[in-house]
Amino acid sequence: AILLARTRATPSSHPYGNPPSGSPGAALSGKAETKPPARPDVNEIFSAHPELHAAYQKATAGRLHQTYDRLWARLGLSSAQIEQVVSVMMRDDENEMDLSMTAAALKLSEADTALRQFRREEMATTQSSLESVLGPLGYQTLRDYNRTLAMRSTAEDVASIAAVSDSPMTGGQTEQLMQVMAEASMSYRNGGQPTWASTDWDDVLRKAVVFLTPPQLAAL
Repeated sequence: AILLARTRATPSSHPYGNPPSGSPGAALSGKAETKPPARPDVNEIFSAHPELHAAYQKATAGRLHQTYDRLWARLGLSSAQIEQVVSVMMRDDENEMDLSMTAAALKLSEADTALRQFRREEMATTQSSLESVLGPLGYQTLRDYNRTLAMRSTAEDVASIAAVSDSPMTGGQTEQLMQVMAEASMSYRNGGQPTWASTDWDDVLRKAVVFLTPPQLAAL
């Protein structure tokens, strides 16, 4: 039923791959007996309006470059490798959006077991594609980088506030602050993603005073 509801215009990319373990078609066959309400498929929209698809891809690519360019530089990727990785991630974004629209069309919860299994299979393909470009070590570095994205955003917010002071933060300071905030989070230390609620902010301030100037610390 999922396959029928989501005819793709492009082959089936975010870097959180899990091993595949089955096909969801049979599991949803009973749920699709009632004809779902008419709803345009995202790929049909993109096919009918290529200018929308081009605008979507440009915006997504810009977001990915803004988020990951620092990591690509650290990994020493060539322009061709960066283009490959961004392309894989963009396809994964479209896959996720498409599956979400499928869930809405079939009136299924996005927590549906078969939908989640289908998404795991897509992410396994993404993982394989990313590993082929980055190598196992580079892919693990990407996973570690993604775990800290929430605190990376916070560190960049602090840097933005400090930028209007007499003491703007350097890229190195921003990276160091991000790592300090992540490591102060209990959820991060337990193997998950850092969260504000699980972060010991007193510990962050104690450690940040060592490498941030007073104006930068005030921004934090």
